[in-house]
Amino acid sequence: MDQRTDIERFMQQASRQIETSISIVRGLLILLVFLRLLLIRWSEFGDGHIKHIIAIGSLIVGFALSGFIGVQIRRVRQTSPWLIASALLDVMLTLIVVSPSVIWPHDNYLGVLRAPEFGVWVLVVLAAGVRLSKGTALAGLLATLVAVSTLIGWDYAYNVERVTYKNGDAIMAYAVLISAGILGYRLAVWVRSLVLSTATSAGNAARARQVLGAYVSEEVALMIQDEPAKLGGEAREVAVLFSDLRGFTTYSVDTEPGALIAELNEYFETMVRVIRQHGGVVDKYIGDAIMVVYGIPKQLGDEATRAVRTAAGMQSALTELNKTRAKRGLPPLRQGIGIHYGTAVAGNVGTLERLQYTVVGDTVNYASRLEAATKELGVEVLLSEEVVKRASDEGCSLVLEAMTDIEVRGRPGKHRVFSVPQ
Repeated sequence: MDQRTDIERFMQQASRQIETSISIVRGLLILLVFLRLLLIRWSEFGDGHIKHIIAIGSLIVGFALSGFIGVQIRRVRQTSPWLIASALLDVMLTLIVVSPSVIWPHDNYLGVLRAPEFGVWVLVVLAAGVRLSKGTALAGLLATLVAVSTLIGWDYAYNVERVTYKNGDAIMAYAVLISAGILGYRLAVWVRSLVLSTATSAGNAARARQVLGAYVSEEVALMIQDEPAKLGGEAREVAVLFSDLRGFTTYSVDTEPGALIAELNEYFETMVRVIRQHGGVVDKYIGDAIMVVYGIPKQLGDEATRAVRTAAGMQSALTELNKTRAKRGLPPLRQGIGIHYGTAVAGNVGTLERLQYTVVGDTVNYASRLEAATKELGVEVLLSEEVVKRASDEGCSLVLEAMTDIEVRGRPGKHRVFSVPQ
């Protein structure tokens, strides 16, 4: 329902814009006809020719009505009645311009269907359909048929000795006008159908992306939609962040399942909000842990900086979350964060039946090991020397605390790491 409302609102806005263009053209035509009457028929005004006085007065009134209708169309929410009024105004002005030559025919008058300006009626009918309103298209056609019929009836009643067209010509004229009306009506229907179809497809794609985004990051969801799924990957320079809640497994034993999930989701929402602010891609949730990657699907050149700033933001966000939890009588949450920068393989892993876009390699493992080491060292954040050097090269000013070279499980030798002061 909301989508159809939005589409209708869009169609009305499009009609307003088209009507603005038509109003401009109408104004120019009124001005040209006005000047033509003044320049060519000026001498006849002094003789008191009523037909020119009526024409001039009608043009002035028509110009004023055109401006009034234009203002109403821009102001009101429901444009259809005013669009119909505008189409009827076109018919009225055309009738005013054409009728004097029919009512007061000159010596060379051959009939309304033989007049050069008869083609204007076709434009009037088409213009009604261009407004993208089916009702306006029909109203313009019917009003035009009535106006032309009135002029033809006048010819048959008072100018029968002058006219050179036959009944067959009149039938052909009606056929042309009706054909123009059908074309205008179909144009309005086709454009509305095209807009509806396009909007529906876009809405379906957006909903599919939204559903998909509940399971993968928005960036990965867009990539999946734009590229065919295939196995394989490529080497990327990335920053990888791992975070994990401390003691949450023990805490979960005595917590009701529904409340536990609610608390965990609240933590995730708080942390992911910070992660998204810094352009991180949530690769996966592993229990109460989060794996975040910077540098996929696209590299921006400041991956290390954004990862480090995310860690600082997550610390602040957890502090605020714990204040909220304390007011509800809940114990504070503690987390550990490890970040490393290096080369990893990014791509689709799994089978064609079930794929996961992720990063794998030693860089990922090292970041995970650093996160585990935060518990042993009693700190909240550990940064590898590589990510600190890369962030510095990117122009990031860091306030860090250097840790004594430590052993990292699964990796030989000593490793220099840094922590972010709380």
